[in-house]
Amino acid sequence: MKIRILIFCLTILSLPMQAIAATLSFNTGSGNVDEGNSIAVDIVVGDLGSFTADSLSAFAFDVSYDASILGFSSVSYGALLGDPNNFSDTDIVTTPSSGVLNLFEFSFLLDTELDALQPSSFTLATVVFNGLLAGNSALSFGGADLSDALGFSLATTTTSGDITVNSVNTTPPTNAVDEPPVLFLVLISLFGLTYLRRKNHTSFIA
Repeated sequence: MKIRILIFCLTILSLPMQAIAATLSFNTGSGNVDEGNSIAVDIVVGDLGSFTADSLSAFAFDVSYDASILGFSSVSYGALLGDPNNFSDTDIVTTPSSGVLNLFEFSFLLDTELDALQPSSFTLATVVFNGLLAGNSALSFGGADLSDALGFSLATTTTSGDITVNSVNTTPPTNAVDEPPVLFLVLISLFGLTYLRRKNHTSFIA
């Protein structure tokens, strides 16, 4: 009996361990944008199976940012939960509000189809922000809920990010105008006086 228990325990220990948790993170590129310009931020999921379980079938989470520094412009979803333009592949809902953007996607694909589509890390969505005012805005996740291809909840760890908006001087530059050399002005004056004297002298003779 003890031998059977020992064999059972060894068998359990020899099974491959699953990833502790999926990850959510921001890829902000340089992380800098000028006032009046836009910046694209990728939302990346990681630590999934690489073309095998665990794959991702659904997600929902909030993205929080400083609405006085950044303005939400647009969002585009990736294609690894299905074609975002095909309603039979996936259901997508985007809910923007001041300082918070809620993203939701649910895939109708089979678990085998999702396993075949997804590497261990990929971009879920790309959010475009406009730089409104110079300063630094933190980016953070809230209420993250991820599900695997069988509908079970995935433990998730999140990493925050930030974007710096650089000040842009909108005052047009003043072009300095060089003053004419003093000698040039003197010569022009002398030429003018000489011309007037000759004209007056000619008029007097006539």
